[in-house]
Amino acid sequence: MPNTKPFPPLALQLGVFVIAIILFTLLIKVDGELSWTMAVGHTVLYWSMLGGFLLWARRLSNNN
Repeated sequence: MPNTKPFPPLALQLGVFVIAIILFTLLIKVDGELSWTMAVGHTVLYWSMLGGFLLWARRLSNNN
């Protein structure tokens, strides 16, 4: 059965994910008065929540 899911390859997903994490950390650091530790902590929190949601959405789409 061919893979007809609309998701890009895993390597592309990971590359975009890493670039987005770096940019998001820099954005938080430049925008706020937070330390680097706080900026990285906020970034990890936000992206782990987004990643969990995307995994949940992928699991739902695979069940249908």
